[in-house]
Amino acid sequence: REVLGKLRAQKPDIPAAPLLTDAFEDYFGKLDRQGALRAGPAGPERLAVVGSVLYGFLISQPMMPEPLPADRLAELIADTADRALSADGPVGDAAAIARATLDYLDTVEEIARGKLAASLGLEERVT
Repeated sequence: REVLGKLRAQKPDIPAAPLLTDAFEDYFGKLDRQGALRAGPAGPERLAVVGSVLYGFLISQPMMPEPLPADRLAELIADTADRALSADGPVGDAAAIARATLDYLDTVEEIARGKLAASLGLEERVT
């Protein structure tokens, strides 16, 4: 922990994109209300867990003797995030969870399209 703490202290802070953070927190709030998330990390801590899992896998790939195929990497990321955050017991309404997931993906896609358009100079910048 001491080494990780020192590394974290040396890393410059780069703020998360507010729209993405808001979308993520809204999504996880919906999952939480359906009992789909385990007790433990909440709010910004959940974002830290998911971000660490995702970026940890992605950043480490170039350092591996043989990088994993993209589909296997996606499976491992999903499995690790699931193990870290999913509830152990029964969850609420599966249809509500599916709707929340689709809404989240739609929101993130809209944000990404806005950022792409802004980077191409096609419309006002979205953050």
